[in-house]
Amino acid sequence: MSSNGYFDEIENTLFARSVESWADYTNWSTLTSWGGTPSSLLEFTTNIIDAGGLDWHLPLLTFNSGAPVITTVQYGNTVDSTGGAIDSPSTATISPDTADVPGIYARFFKFTLTQGTGDSAGAEDSAGSPVLFLNDFNVGFNNSTLPLSQSDIDTSTLGGSVGARQLTFEKETGKITNCIIQPHITGLDDSGGDPVRPLIYIDKTSTPLVLNIFDADSYGKARRIDCTVDVQIQYLPICFSSANGQTEVVIN
Repeated sequence: MSSNGYFDEIENTLFARSVESWADYTNWSTLTSWGGTPSSLLEFTTNIIDAGGLDWHLPLLTFNSGAPVITTVQYGNTVDSTGGAIDSPSTATISPDTADVPGIYARFFKFTLTQGTGDSAGAEDSAGSPVLFLNDFNVGFNNSTLPLSQSDIDTSTLGGSVGARQLTFEKETGKITNCIIQPHITGLDDSGGDPVRPLIYIDKTSTPLVLNIFDADSYGKARRIDCTVDVQIQYLPICFSSANGQTEVVIN
């Protein structure tokens, strides 16, 4: 773990360091305490955390702070041979008051909590400086998915365009981790009165997930169509961040 602040072992609290340096204390005879002018920026970085396996994870952050916290997440699938760094990490940011914190597909995580801006208008608590109460700090993960199935979905009623439909449901879901689509054939005819055979490719990188639907009997299998489908999915619950940047999941 690392920080740009200083840790008070008695209070188990991380405080912002003073902006003064040793050179600023020129008159030692009048110095009565070590306290100076607190910086308006406080950062705390965790060690690498192993979530236990490569999967979709929702980071659950609990802490008590004097002002809102922005969390920067470094994540990846492997660590280097020394175990001291994540190999080629990607980065995500969790801001306060976020309605839908996305899941992250990785195994190894490192979190940096940043409070304040580093300028004269930086975030301050009632004591006048950023502060983190580390006795309340905890990092956890939620990777438990929920099932949902829906039958007889007419894809023409979904958003998007013909043959490129955005899959949505009557209830709000988090990240869809698994999706099984069964298209119907009955009642779908081409211009010649013959049945068409829907062929569906799922784009899970999009939000919402996109169903690319083609007629398997068309030339080159390139004609986009609508159809009726049954759907079974596994999805992560909704995760949100509070006003101070803590995260929590909602099971609906």
